[in-house]
Amino acid sequence: MNAVAASPGHSPARHRAMALALCAVVYAQAGAAPVEGTLKLNGAPIVVAHVLAKLHDNAEGVVRRPLLIAVADRPIPPGALDGMGETVAAQLAAAGKLRGLLFRIDPARPDEASVIVLDKPVPADRSLTSLVVGTKEQPAVTRLQIGAERVSVAFVRPAGGAQAVDLGFALEVAAPLTREPPITADLRGPAVRASTAYAAARAYAEAMHTGDIAGQARLSSRSMNERMSKVVDPPAMTARIAREEPSS
Repeated sequence: MNAVAASPGHSPARHRAMALALCAVVYAQAGAAPVEGTLKLNGAPIVVAHVLAKLHDNAEGVVRRPLLIAVADRPIPPGALDGMGETVAAQLAAAGKLRGLLFRIDPARPDEASVIVLDKPVPADRSLTSLVVGTKEQPAVTRLQIGAERVSVAFVRPAGGAQAVDLGFALEVAAPLTREPPITADLRGPAVRASTAYAAARAYAEAMHTGDIAGQARLSSRSMNERMSKVVDPPAMTARIAREEPSS
């Protein structure tokens, strides 16, 4: 910022006051924080200041809760909620790279939500904790508003009591809303077998059957290989599948 010379009747203190006022205006125009409130896990607070929200188009017809909202203590990469299976956000949490919650919501029944606790599991081979919260009588999701580009919602669950996990939160979210990337092809009939996805799936199945560990790793993502190495012994799994494979 260029220095401003003090003119007659304008002291440096006045210039500082004007600068502070300008900053306040800019902050107000930027809007409030995307998430406010409290989150406690196992009695300890987690300060969540970052949000990523995505609405799945459910073009496949198999997504039960198409609205995903993640709140975390660190920035969440764009696209970290894409897909129908395990999300990148969950993978980052399993690696200890962020903490928070991932809510999955059915806009047609906004009183309840599926919640994945984004926290590194102990021991490392365990899955992330997940649970369903809220009922019509005691909703965990309130004031849900879905716009073309933004979503706002409140989440509440008291800590303590008989719960599967010691988790409590009272959060208000107002954040930009992204959409699931559109489907690029809808393959049916013979087009399925001619696709590269089918060829890759068949190659992976063949690698499993023949015990080709290197081939399995080559056909899997790096994150999947890292997860599998913590959970299973690939050679032992391959040997077991080969034993169970029906003879032709």
